[in-house]
Amino acid sequence: MPRQTTCFVENQFTSIFVSPDLISSPLPTRVFAVTPLAREMLRYALRWDKSRAPDDLLANRYFETLIMLTRQWMADEIELRLPRPQSEPMQQVVAYVLAELETADLEQAASLIAVSPRTLRRQMQREMQTTWRQFLRDARMMRAMTLLAEGKQSVTQVAIQVGYSSPSAFHQAFRQFTGQSPSTYLACFTKSS
Repeated sequence: MPRQTTCFVENQFTSIFVSPDLISSPLPTRVFAVTPLAREMLRYALRWDKSRAPDDLLANRYFETLIMLTRQWMADEIELRLPRPQSEPMQQVVAYVLAELETADLEQAASLIAVSPRTLRRQMQREMQTTWRQFLRDARMMRAMTLLAEGKQSVTQVAIQVGYSSPSAFHQAFRQFTGQSPSTYLACFTKSS
């Protein structure tokens, strides 16, 4: 089945190819967001090209460490996608949530498809394997990540735009979702601009 990737911000990609003899077990091909440490390690690795000596102990140890860390980063990776609904009613609910992140609520979503909030919760769990609260939080956090990456709004403005009236509640939810504070995340994009 073909996969589609949508990117809302400019990205930079770096690929590093290593000799199979440096890898004890194969790493799957993956695309994932990198931590600041990973970003700096990848930049540093660019100092070696394919013409380097195969017995360069420093380079070999460096890449072995990078591979070991990459395995850990991949294991810790958060899945940045929302579940896709199959039924028309659930598609309406998802469209409503995405269009109204700031004010979306369970009762309004349920009335949109003429079911009770309890029924909507059950349908969402059955069809999308998520809860209402989890879906709303994930949608808000992904939108917040996009807005912060654009670098046009402050953290407080983004928090309000995605439905958080309290900056501290937004900060806590963002940190729980991404593992870093919104201001740290924003800084990654404003420094590279």
